Amino acid sequence: ADARMAIQKANLAREYVRGKEYAKAGETYQQAAALDTKTESWNLKEAASAWLKTGNRGKAMEIVEQADKLPAESRNDSLAHFFHRHMGDLYTDLGKPDKAIAHYEIAVQKTTIEGYRSDTQKSLDEARAAAAQ
Repeated sequence: ADARMAIQKANLAREYVRGKEYAKAGETYQQAAALDTKTESWNLKEAASAWLKTGNRGKAMEIVEQADKLPAESRNDSLAHFFHRHMGDLYTDLGKPDKAIAHYEIAVQKTTIEGYRSDTQKSLDEARAAAAQ
């Protein structure tokens, strides 16, 4: 029942994002995360993204770091690719390229789609360059 409820909450949160109600989306993704450990890190990543869109960088950072402490998305390689890619993007947008690097490295490994791989490799190279400065 909790897994089903988590899916419903995540779907509701996605609707809030579409409606540009980012604070409501962030709160709802956080509620979804608390309901199912299998999707917890994914939903926290989505919550962090929503909070970043509100301009609340502190809250976004707190939640992305929370997601980072949990087991990463592992339902399949495609979801794992997007999870790590998005985590890398969040850390990059939050000015933490050093924390983005490991996520981009995993994302490159988790896809067989050349376009995704080359785009992610470009982000990885940029994060490495920024972290070295």
